Amino acid sequence: MYEFEALLFSDSVKMASGLKTNQGWIDEVVNDFSDLETINNSKETAPSKRIENNATYIKTQHALIILQEIGLPKIREKCRGFNAWLEQLESL
Repeated sequence: MYEFEALLFSDSVKMASGLKTNQGWIDEVVNDFSDLETINNSKETAPSKRIENNATYIKTQHALIILQEIGLPKIREKCRGFNAWLEQLESL
């Protein structure tokens, strides 16, 4: 499993806008990984740590707003494991 903050990287433009930060560092992270859901190499480089190191991030304030802006269709497109999990739930 991974941190849900990985889902925020689904759309670097909307993530940068929601965090009021430069998009460049987000694009660098996205380009370093072929699968957004693997952005979690260690405790120091987990998605939440990457965000906290580059922007002011308050999970309860920023995460939901950014996820709503990105939208579930885009997140499902970019995060295949998350999409597969949702499909399992939908098939119940």
